[in-house]
Amino acid sequence: MELTLGRFVHALRAADVEVSPAETLDAFAVAEHVGLRDRSLLQNALRLTLAKTAEEKAAFDLCFPRFFEGLAIAEPLKRSVLRTADTAAFLDEVRALEHPVLSEAVEAALAANHTGLSRLLRMNVDEDALDDMRQLRDKTAVINAAVNALGLPALDGFRAGGGSLATTAAHVQQYLKSQIKAHVDQQYRLRVDASGQRALLNAALAANLQQLPPAYYAEVERVVRKLAERLARRHRRRRKKDRRGQLDVRRMLRTNIAYDGSPVNLHWRKQKRERATVFLVCDISNSVSQIARFLLLLMYQLQDVLPSVRSFAFSNRLGEITRFFGELEPLPAIESAIVKLGRGTTDYGHAMHDLHELIGKDISRRSTLIFLGDARSNGFPARADLFRGMSRQAGQVWWLTPETEDRWTVGDCVLSDYRAWCRGVLTCNRLQDIEWFTERLLEGTRSLS
Repeated sequence: MELTLGRFVHALRAADVEVSPAETLDAFAVAEHVGLRDRSLLQNALRLTLAKTAEEKAAFDLCFPRFFEGLAIAEPLKRSVLRTADTAAFLDEVRALEHPVLSEAVEAALAANHTGLSRLLRMNVDEDALDDMRQLRDKTAVINAAVNALGLPALDGFRAGGGSLATTAAHVQQYLKSQIKAHVDQQYRLRVDASGQRALLNAALAANLQQLPPAYYAEVERVVRKLAERLARRHRRRRKKDRRGQLDVRRMLRTNIAYDGSPVNLHWRKQKRERATVFLVCDISNSVSQIARFLLLLMYQLQDVLPSVRSFAFSNRLGEITRFFGELEPLPAIESAIVKLGRGTTDYGHAMHDLHELIGKDISRRSTLIFLGDARSNGFPARADLFRGMSRQAGQVWWLTPETEDRWTVGDCVLSDYRAWCRGVLTCNRLQDIEWFTERLLEGTRSLS
């Protein structure tokens, strides 16, 4: 039972249901208590134990019947094909091959015994091989192994002989292969792609966000939220440890004299620090707006683990958009900013002037400046002097550009004027790039906060 439940937990995780090891042990205990006879009771008990959010409950309800009911044979072998066939003679010939599994499979197919065929497939498809499936090409190997396990290649001999037996053998063989494929496809979806979206997500994670079709936006936004949740959990634990401070040995020894110096009561030395600030400046012109949208969304999903975040957007004139996020949900706030400030010919020099006017006096050594843009200023002055001044005031400055390094000095790109004053200039045009940078940012801002 534990092996079966362990595989079910694996399927739930593939469907984006987060199940911890402790929750898995709870599921084992629950299943042992309620038993496996009452399928509905088991489903409700495991649902209460393993699914926590409405989204996870929906995924659980999708996975449970797929996993525990096995293959649902959608269609029987077409009777019209066998109307003129001598199925009894064919079955006798198959039994003469002395391959019990093949004989049982052919008999179940001819008799439209869906339950028997489903059981036979579950018994002869390698569970370990199903668990090891990670990519689409892995399915082919599992299907071929199952075809051999059922002995289907032995039917090729009938097909070579011609006549009515050849026709019957061809149809039965094709039918059984289709049922094997359907079973493996179902198990692949359950174990690897339970939501039906894993291939899409993998493509989105690797794709250039500037070229992402609008149909992908909603799914990528969901991935960004999941990514933010994972990063937040990881860095919330680290930040809690940092906030605890250093062990105050003198005070600890002094207050534990009554216990012969045994460290019964621990004391921590804490240093109050000025709160760090992240200034996020995004070019939201057409060439960069898509990446800006996802970066802004991620930053505001990480509010509880990042220092104070102030956001600015520009195409021509620059403005602060922080208040939008206080008044609206993140996505409507981002769209409002794009509508208000995303017009006009891109002018980085003008944007630097506006930014210096707004935050020049607020930048300190505890500040992190992040610029997102392709630095294509349409021939306008770069105002690198203002950028240099802000960089000297700040603790660290990062520049994220959607273009690869070979494009940084081509045409009207002024990135070379800013590059020397940045801690790092990174190509950032995929979700993987945004994730990598956010990890570095969270680690860097911990030392500033």
